[in-house]
Amino acid sequence: LAMLPTFMDAYYLRGKYFYTYKMFDKAIEDLNIYLLSNEKDAGAFVIRGESYAEKEEYSLAARDYSSAIAIEGDNPDYYFDRGFFYIQLEEFKNAQVDFKKAIFFRHKDIKLSYFNLGIAEYRLGNKEEACKDWKKSEELGMDYINKYCN
Repeated sequence: LAMLPTFMDAYYLRGKYFYTYKMFDKAIEDLNIYLLSNEKDAGAFVIRGESYAEKEEYSLAARDYSSAIAIEGDNPDYYFDRGFFYIQLEEFKNAQVDFKKAIFFRHKDIKLSYFNLGIAEYRLGNKEEACKDWKKSEELGMDYINKYCN
């Protein structure tokens, strides 16, 4: 017999549905309930984090991605996305750390990881490092911001 979903799984599935159909407040509500009894579900934290990000609540999105990272600490997508949220929050040191980890864990869009790392470095005042990162992203196929690196 196939396993039937538990009562709490219904909240996850509905939350995921609401997220898919851009009903972010409803997605967050359902995922809040689901996560009360499933605090080790990294995917649920990610969906709720994405819902917060869609509402431009980047600190809450970063918090949820931190929870996902605590569960699955080697997932490059989590570091990449959280790094993006940190850039939105102007927390460039945190973004720098996350993009370096995304690169270390071989994020699927490595050229964009280097590009975003360059943004964080530049905003931290590390122009030389930023230019190295942007050059690396160019070598990997990304357009490069040479106006900042002359």
